[in-house]
Amino acid sequence: MRSDLSRLGLGTAQFGMPYGILSEGRAVDYKEVEKILRLARNNNIVSLDTAQDYGSSEYVIGQHVSIDQMWEWQVTTKISSVNSSLREKINESISRLGVVPHAVLAHSADLYQQPKFQNEILRVKEDFQCLKIGVSLYTREEISYVMTAQHVPEVIQVPLNVLDTRLVRDGTIASLSSKGIDIHARSVFLQGLFYMQREERNMKFPAAASALDALTEIAESGGLCLPEFSLLWALSVQGVSNIILGVQSHSQLAAHLMTAKKKIPHQCLKDALSVRFDDDSVLNPSLWRGAV
Repeated sequence: MRSDLSRLGLGTAQFGMPYGILSEGRAVDYKEVEKILRLARNNNIVSLDTAQDYGSSEYVIGQHVSIDQMWEWQVTTKISSVNSSLREKINESISRLGVVPHAVLAHSADLYQQPKFQNEILRVKEDFQCLKIGVSLYTREEISYVMTAQHVPEVIQVPLNVLDTRLVRDGTIASLSSKGIDIHARSVFLQGLFYMQREERNMKFPAAASALDALTEIAESGGLCLPEFSLLWALSVQGVSNIILGVQSHSQLAAHLMTAKKKIPHQCLKDALSVRFDDDSVLNPSLWRGAV
């Protein structure tokens, strides 16, 4: 297992558009992106996660990569359709990024299983020999579905945080890891929900109030706040190769780096799994609608 800091990656949706509860309705500006990437690079963080649908994110990454060619960033991007061809979609990303992605993920299980997508996998891997092909998913059912594909994904990206422990509790993470599949964990802070004040979060997400209160109590017993607890818990999960963190500033990234170096009582990690919460209306941000 790589060191904790090197297992961290940067989510970059907010580089190209407003994203998450804490976005304040704007994308991160160019100079701040530069500071974030410099801090990441200086701490051996090489993974960047983006998507063709994340506004100008790929283009912004490409601007920075082009002036920092001595550093080998590993970029994962996601595509939402193959209305042309998979190869053409990859070439579109390359033209914006300035580098061949480390991995290209289908943005849904249905896209990954499309015959047009499956039929091109071997050909694009011949064209781009270091490229991994995978898929971004939400649920165990979607994971089971893509594992029946002709070409099993090499990378699977899934949500994972201290409130959403389902894929750990049911053994899915361990099973995928045992098959040699790279697991990228996203939504570690549930798109900023964990940073909300207790009263606000419980008002907007009443279904999760008791679970969040219980997790906050466990976190505080270990001398942590809820976001710190979630990051350290995610880092404790064996089999996860990359933990994607979205940040709005270099100071936020610095705080996460400090958190990653903290020690957490084993009992806190154990107690987290005792809080069982399964409500997709909270755990899946695409279903929040009027909550934020």
